[in-house]
Amino acid sequence: AKIMNEGAVAWLDDAFIAGQVRQGEMVIMGELDQFPFAEGQGRFETVFTLENGELQFNEDWPHLYDLYADVQFLGNDLQVAILQGRSEKVQIDQALVTIPELADSENVYVWGQVRSNIMNSLAFLQKSPLRPKINPIAELVDAKGEAHIDLQLKIPYEVTDPVKVNVAAHLSGAEMTLKPVSLKVEDITGILNFTEDRVASSPIDAQTLGYPIRGKLTSDDNATYLGIDGTSSVDRLEKQFSFLKNDAAD
Repeated sequence: AKIMNEGAVAWLDDAFIAGQVRQGEMVIMGELDQFPFAEGQGRFETVFTLENGELQFNEDWPHLYDLYADVQFLGNDLQVAILQGRSEKVQIDQALVTIPELADSENVYVWGQVRSNIMNSLAFLQKSPLRPKINPIAELVDAKGEAHIDLQLKIPYEVTDPVKVNVAAHLSGAEMTLKPVSLKVEDITGILNFTEDRVASSPIDAQTLGYPIRGKLTSDDNATYLGIDGTSSVDRLEKQFSFLKNDAAD
């Protein structure tokens, strides 16, 4: 019986670049002519621990380094459970790379939780296919604080097929300066969402010019938009934005 299709074999050949395996186990129970026991006729399991590993899950994303991971072939499935590591200047808290049904699979799936300061997190995403969505944001802001990022990828073997991406960046108590107008925004709390074709957010709460505000990101095929609701005093607005000459502002 076929154990892996050509796409899975090619991905495995390219994915594991470096690392040491200091221990591992293999279990085979059943009639060997029924291997790999896809119908439950027996049991096949290979488990090993990867230390100081380097992994490339997709050529368009940064490599993962200094990995400590448990690699498991369980029947016809592959799971790589990453317990620690880094990518660029981003720390990996945990991640899972999986190929279900190795013999018939068409995709690799990646789930991860990573963290770093906001600017390092943006730099990490700028080295991915999300670059066109991230570059305008990174150029406009100077940010302080930590971002916790949930990452989900669906990576097809066929290079002509698009990678499906869902990134959620959680901010809590962050600070940001909008460089074109030198506007400092504090105590930013909310979730930024990025996919392969959209930018959005949950309601984002913050403080600026001494008052609370609430904003939300949306996008379409042409641009990304930031809508802001809040109240401030005319004096503060005119001091911050010298071009304002209105008598009142909401």
